[in-house]
Amino acid sequence: MKSVLGIVVLMLTVNLIQAQPGKVREKDLDGVWQLKIDLGDDFLEEEIDDEDNAMARVIMQATESFVDGILDEVDIRFEFLDGGECKIYVSAFGSDPEIETGKWSINKKGQLLISDTDSYQSDGDEYWMMEDDILIAMEDGEILEEDAHVYLVRID
Repeated sequence: MKSVLGIVVLMLTVNLIQAQPGKVREKDLDGVWQLKIDLGDDFLEEEIDDEDNAMARVIMQATESFVDGILDEVDIRFEFLDGGECKIYVSAFGSDPEIETGKWSINKKGQLLISDTDSYQSDGDEYWMMEDDILIAMEDGEILEEDAHVYLVRID
């Protein structure tokens, strides 16, 4: 009985460890990465439900659809180059991409830090960790999901 309990505890421990985002290594950053912002199904839903005014609810629902549509038309890509340089390609509504240059580094904890540019700003405490070949935005050990799930996927 003790061995069965030990195996169950070991399996749970391994699953918990595997579920944690992993360190980023320089070789993980090869290629071009696209920024994704997933607002989820319940974006503004709580605020809409709490609103008593019917007109305000209609406006909030329209705003939610509008924001979703805008995000579909904005394309932000990152290319992590040697020497801590990062090229950021930004295009919207099918326009030619504007190219900005930023800096990136990986700290001792394996957290990817990306410097702010005109098109990309963080609040200063955000960093990126690797999870299933996806870079996920984090802060204080937690995945950023307050209003939206923000992540980078390799496309090239």
